[in-house]
Amino acid sequence: MNRFLRYMGLVLGLGLLGSDACAQGNDVIWVLFPYGARAAGMGKAFTAEGEGVQAIHWNPAGLARLEEPQLLLSHMENVVDHRVEFLSFATPGGEWGNFAFGMYLDHLGEDIPETDAAGEVLGKLGVWDFFSSISYATNVADDLEFGANIKLLMSKLADVVGYSTAFDLGMRWHATDRLALAMTLRNQGPKFQYIDAYQADPIAGRAVLGARYEILNDDVNRWIVTSDLYKSTTILDESADLQWREIKGYLGTEFTYLTESSSIEALSLRGGYIWERDVRSSGRSYSYGLGFKWGNAAFDLAVVDDNDLDLKQLFTISWGF
Repeated sequence: MNRFLRYMGLVLGLGLLGSDACAQGNDVIWVLFPYGARAAGMGKAFTAEGEGVQAIHWNPAGLARLEEPQLLLSHMENVVDHRVEFLSFATPGGEWGNFAFGMYLDHLGEDIPETDAAGEVLGKLGVWDFFSSISYATNVADDLEFGANIKLLMSKLADVVGYSTAFDLGMRWHATDRLALAMTLRNQGPKFQYIDAYQADPIAGRAVLGARYEILNDDVNRWIVTSDLYKSTTILDESADLQWREIKGYLGTEFTYLTESSSIEALSLRGGYIWERDVRSSGRSYSYGLGFKWGNAAFDLAVVDDNDLDLKQLFTISWGF
């Protein structure tokens, strides 16, 4: 317990340091788009539940429980006509801990035509966001896990390419057989620069507290509830009201039934409640999803109602080797 509190203090301290970096403007939010349909279907409340390759985006500490190599492919669409692709591979490293590599691409599906004043097409303008990440996780103690991500971020708007770097830190503590608590510090790094440093925008950093509780876990059924609380570590405005609005909450649940079928081995149903209040909306929205496991492969689907954006539709396939 004391070791967990010391690590919690470290992560909180780093978060407070990040929050001192004030900026005027908008933060780079595409780094927060959810990937992985299982997490999205649970209302994006996945910090204390995610394990293996599915945990990387939400809390790299969950990578510490990886027991076999895993590959994940995730696709998301209808984010204001965007498409988001994610590929990650994770592998155990024995006594050295576990490692993973991921690539993320957010694009429009096709380039935008560039025209002159007369409407003549001059060419195509590419618009995309990309990052690659390297992840590491290890067991600090029998009930305590620690993980980290290092990211290289790039974005292209027409002929201009922006870039930056960022890191994530995460830990998870298994307080009891049923209860897990977690904390992450996400997307901490220098501002994202397109043209010059004066016009650079901060990356959407977040400090996250998460919890997962198993209501039921036997040979046939597993039922869990999860919750996450997000606080921005990027100050865009000193207004106390705006700072309060930067606190966001997420609730999720998942029920899994282990079937006796020789084909579909497990079936999961998921739901989530999202509270992301901002200056444009009350922020109350929802998500739902399902998943099934067939041999070494898992297939997950999710739909997320994201307030003022179109419905996000996610599909994920993951394999264990």
